[in-house]
Amino acid sequence: MLSDCVVDSPLAHGQCVSDDSLKMRFYAGINVSEIEELEARVRQLPRGDFTKFRDWFLQLDDDLWDVQIQSDFKAGKFRRLIDNARDEFVGGKAREL
Repeated sequence: MLSDCVVDSPLAHGQCVSDDSLKMRFYAGINVSEIEELEARVRQLPRGDFTKFRDWFLQLDDDLWDVQIQSDFKAGKFRRLIDNARDEFVGGKAREL
């Protein structure tokens, strides 16, 4: 029921939260972090929504990793590794796959 929602409290972070939930957070002195709130919300997702969220999150993680690797490569962070690998190959310490 929307009339039971509190959204304007700093503890609610703009979300529909019950007044009792806010009181428990306030009186218990709990400063729930955004990560803890996200974890709790994810745990409450129905199975189908959780599956969609998981798939989206894993794809996001993969995409961010790809961007980081590309950035590191362009910045020359792999140059030493590449040079070492070439030297080992030329020196007979490695073989073609």
